[in-house]
Amino acid sequence: MGRIKKIKLIVRAVLITAAAGGAFGIFNAQRKKVSYTPPSPPIKIIRPQKTTIEQSLTFSSYVEALSVIPVIPLVSGRIVEYPAKTGMEVHEGDILAQIDKEPFTQGMLQAKAAYESAENAYNRISALYKSNGVSLQDVETAGARRDSSKAAYELSLLQLNHADVRSPVSGTILKAPLAKGGTANPQQPAALIADLNTLIVRVHIPEKYVPVFAEKAETLSVYVERRLSTERPENAELSKPVRAKAVIDTISPYIQADTKTFEAVFKLNEHIELFKPGMFTEVHIVYGAYKDVPSLPLAVLKNDGSCYTYNPVKKNVTVRNFPVPVKDNLNFMVPEEFSQEWFVLSGSYRVFDGQSVEVIEENGLKKTEHL
Repeated sequence: MGRIKKIKLIVRAVLITAAAGGAFGIFNAQRKKVSYTPPSPPIKIIRPQKTTIEQSLTFSSYVEALSVIPVIPLVSGRIVEYPAKTGMEVHEGDILAQIDKEPFTQGMLQAKAAYESAENAYNRISALYKSNGVSLQDVETAGARRDSSKAAYELSLLQLNHADVRSPVSGTILKAPLAKGGTANPQQPAALIADLNTLIVRVHIPEKYVPVFAEKAETLSVYVERRLSTERPENAELSKPVRAKAVIDTISPYIQADTKTFEAVFKLNEHIELFKPGMFTEVHIVYGAYKDVPSLPLAVLKNDGSCYTYNPVKKNVTVRNFPVPVKDNLNFMVPEEFSQEWFVLSGSYRVFDGQSVEVIEENGLKKTEHL
């Protein structure tokens, strides 16, 4: 009896398991299959706008005075007066330093006495020669002494005059390195003077731009831009960039072999009072201008130069590759056949050719702002 009971229990368990498996199979067959569809990537689109594109070159440079004149003392001696000061404006002939004149005065008096003695001796010998009292050689020797003494006397006068160190030009003193009581000598300038009304910038331009300067030198537009520190909250006006027009002063006729560049010098012709020698600047050379052409921001282009257009009917994007012959620091010119197309401004690195997308912004306006 016990064995029959065990067999009945086993059969019941098998039947229950089979029933549960059948019920699970029916439920699993009736359940709907669910698949995941990723959302379309969001993009921002923009249409070309009519703008002016300027082709230009930009270089860094420093402001310089056209000429800096070192005023060299022509005699040595102790400085007794030194009116020169850095930043002071001077005129041609103004005294910048006075060297002690006493030694030069004494030297001048000695030379004067020697010259007068030699002049008198020459006159006496010349009179004797007329009466055949001396030979012609004696006259010539006396004449040579007189001329030598005269030259020494004139040199002493010149040295005495050079004891007053005068400005050879009008301008502004950039440096005044000496001091009263110091020693002046020809090895050290008494001052450095520059004309701050004539300022220039020097630029070294790669040789590949030689044709630009050879063919368009007369039509180039040059701007020199000054940029100061922006950390001046107390006076924002001083932080604004200042741009001044400039003109070509000189262009080097040769290429430097080591750098493969040529030098161009540009002269500022406006806002000169806002620039100082040594000031850092950016020089912008505009050599081509295209007005009212369809253009787009450079952000539309990918690193490889391609871009995407958007089809509002199919709501997908298409990759485009076309030459970009003209661009500046902000925009590039679009071929006329694409001037009415929508271009992907943002999100192009998340899409591929033919992919469906979702537009979240058009020409700077969010989609909700159109509704």
